[in-house]
Amino acid sequence: MANTCFTTWLMTGPKEDLEKIHNEIKKQQKAELDALRGLTRLEFCSLYTILKNLGIDAPDEGVDYRMEFLNSEPELDTEGKTPYLKFSSEDAWAPKTEAMGLLKKAFPKVCMFYTCEESGNEVFYTNDKNAEHFTDKYIVDSAIPGDESHYEYFGTEQAFVDWVNGTFNDLLQQHTGKTVHIESINDASDVEELMDEIMEEVEDEDCYFYLHKIQVDESDLWLAEEAA
Repeated sequence: MANTCFTTWLMTGPKEDLEKIHNEIKKQQKAELDALRGLTRLEFCSLYTILKNLGIDAPDEGVDYRMEFLNSEPELDTEGKTPYLKFSSEDAWAPKTEAMGLLKKAFPKVCMFYTCEESGNEVFYTNDKNAEHFTDKYIVDSAIPGDESHYEYFGTEQAFVDWVNGTFNDLLQQHTGKTVHIESINDASDVEELMDEIMEEVEDEDCYFYLHKIQVDESDLWLAEEAA
């Protein structure tokens, strides 16, 4: 079974184009829900069906369309200064940027920004190079023995450092008696080593600290550009 990559998309562009895409996503959501309830059966992957319904020439083979929208609530705003469509998807292994590229070619004036997370293979990417829509650059996945796990997002290195020295340190001291202090994001490995030591002491697997950096995928920047 493929790992699930959680992807969030934000599209800007002409109102009529966004409405067409939004309508097809909503229709496919209903189809996914009906299939889950056993009322119907999905013959094709959701993204493939969406592309076909929009009249886009989607190859039957050679392109990965494994992208589901069931747990998303598409947000369409066509009244503001910049119309946008925002939705999330659950993808197999990684975001389906090749397949979404077919959608981009059909709607060249639509700019497609995304950010994604799949921790199993360290897939943390975005094509929002200037952080226009997705400002988070770092993610911490952590757990302290005796406390709940934490999944935190940070837009700057300093915000990460402040959280470690503040909230995280307070919880760590409260539950383990240990303390931690870092000067910069480069000291994150020190926190990881401390958590490994604590895990050995308490023999608790729910003791970890992982810092993930969201990288810019240069190969997908064209999706976010408006064609001339």
